[in-house]
Amino acid sequence: MSVCGDSWLMFGTRDFYKVLDVSRGAMPRAIRSAAYQLIMKEHPGQRPAKQRRKALQKCHLVFRIMSILTNDKQRALYDSPTEFPQESASCELDLTFATVLDLCACLLGSRQDRSGVSELFRKHYKGSQLELADIKAAYTLGKGCMDRLFIELPLMTVRDEPRIRKIIMKLIKSNDLPEYSKFINESVEKRRRRRLKFAVYEAKSKTENNEDGLAEI
Repeated sequence: MSVCGDSWLMFGTRDFYKVLDVSRGAMPRAIRSAAYQLIMKEHPGQRPAKQRRKALQKCHLVFRIMSILTNDKQRALYDSPTEFPQESASCELDLTFATVLDLCACLLGSRQDRSGVSELFRKHYKGSQLELADIKAAYTLGKGCMDRLFIELPLMTVRDEPRIRKIIMKLIKSNDLPEYSKFINESVEKRRRRRLKFAVYEAKSKTENNEDGLAEI
């Protein structure tokens, strides 16, 4: 069945934005954040044995929706009035469903209830293996462009940039990431402009209490 059909059966809507509870203008970071939290909430490891198969199917669907809405071309197709293809999107950050499912489980730890998922995500995402996987994938996708990391990484703020840069430099030195000129030779002025731009985004996000994107970002 199509992603839209599965969405209707499992969540009662064909609107992917409603499934994730994000606006239609949400940036990839907000979409990814919402998807991770929904996977944590529906994770089969948090369900009784009889409910695990359905929970796994729901998590897989959420991953497929995230893959569409964080892939520029697939999202444009979905947002267009034409018929959306049944199945073709791959995750823009090249993460597999199994990887995401396992790393979301790590954020849950040994908890047996599904309450407080948002708090758990905000507390444990930074410094997690899931964040590390996102950093590596976003850096590669953007060919070293730090602006791309701000757009892709959930919860990243301007204060996180020095920490993220250190992680990337370490991965480059260990040959786990390629060395891109955009990253190595980025000017101080470009960094300053980025800090100002995303500081505005952060201020607006706090005011609205969400991580949705701005058209000008």
